[in-house]
Amino acid sequence: MLAKKNRISRSEFLNLQKESLKKVFTDIGTFFYKKTEKKEIQWSVVISSKIYKKAVERNSLRRKIYTYIQKYNKKTPIVGYLIIGKKSITLSDDDMYQIIYEFFKKNT
Repeated sequence: MLAKKNRISRSEFLNLQKESLKKVFTDIGTFFYKKTEKKEIQWSVVISSKIYKKAVERNSLRRKIYTYIQKYNKKTPIVGYLIIGKKSITLSDDDMYQIIYEFFKKNT
């Protein structure tokens, strides 16, 4: 899982929402990001209760995605967040990993 220092806090998230960020639409959801001078990545994952009703399911998916993002920690100085969409319910773990891999490959 992504370290606490690499996750965006609620106050930082609210400030990020006000900024103009680049958007990338995928099958998982929408990536909002910007490049930064920081040495490490800072990321957040947002999952609505409309997609997964139970918090256990939302947290499980969030942890999986944080694990996939952690692999790009040293390589990419990006700050951003991912809003999960309804299509993510039908995706397998391998498909999610592949989509995240392609996102970081194209946008770094």
